[in-house]
Amino acid sequence: AIVNLLGSSDTSASAMASHLIYIASFANAQNHALFYEAGAVPALAAIVKDATKGINVNDRPVETMWAAAALQNLAASYCATPDDGRCYWDWPIDTSRTADHVEITKDSLPLLSDGSQVRYDMMADAALVERLVQLT
Repeated sequence: AIVNLLGSSDTSASAMASHLIYIASFANAQNHALFYEAGAVPALAAIVKDATKGINVNDRPVETMWAAAALQNLAASYCATPDDGRCYWDWPIDTSRTADHVEITKDSLPLLSDGSQVRYDMMADAALVERLVQLT
């Protein structure tokens, strides 16, 4: 029902649904997975990519802002760190490897929810990436 509200013609309802996804997916593995499975990523991306939203003086771009924020939380990975659920990352330099990589610090483990598929989905949508760059 929440993901369906993202397609509402009522921008206030859509903005509130985006905000709910933003807050409910933070450090909550079950909500994180359920919103992804329900199609939240393409629905939120559609809002962000709509260049007509928030461009007029009388428009409030909160719908686009909350949709982008919700995408960010869905794209994040969450760990069992005390107090905040955030994953902390290291970029170890290994001269024996041909390419360096990021990895979660041992203090952050275990990984509770992995946002990598959302990140892949977002990066595969060239129009979304272009729009996020424009908004930035």
